[in-house]
Amino acid sequence: MRRVYWTLSLFAGLAACSSQDNNTKIVVAVWSDLAVPTEMDSVRIDVQGPTAASQPTTFPLATSDDLPAILALVPPNNQASPFLSRRADSRRRRHPRCLAEGDTAFIAGESLV
Repeated sequence: MRRVYWTLSLFAGLAACSSQDNNTKIVVAVWSDLAVPTEMDSVRIDVQGPTAASQPTTFPLATSDDLPAILALVPPNNQASPFLSRRADSRRRRHPRCLAEGDTAFIAGESLV
């Protein structure tokens, strides 16, 4: 009985250590009440860090079941970073319809939505 308990506690301890190291992330989720595809047919997410911008990520939408559009962001080496600026917009025929912007920061060992 002790061996099983010790083994289970060892695995639980190792799982906790590994999850803390890999949990630094921000999940961007975009919803909208615009009708898909008549009022919007895609969502575009732009992300800028303290020194560089990434390429925009576009999510084509065929039906409302394609929402939310979800993008997971992970910093290099799972470290905290000073800030992250993000911008998401819904689009119809590549023209912006609705826009949301925000600034946040990665917090080491935490996941943010």
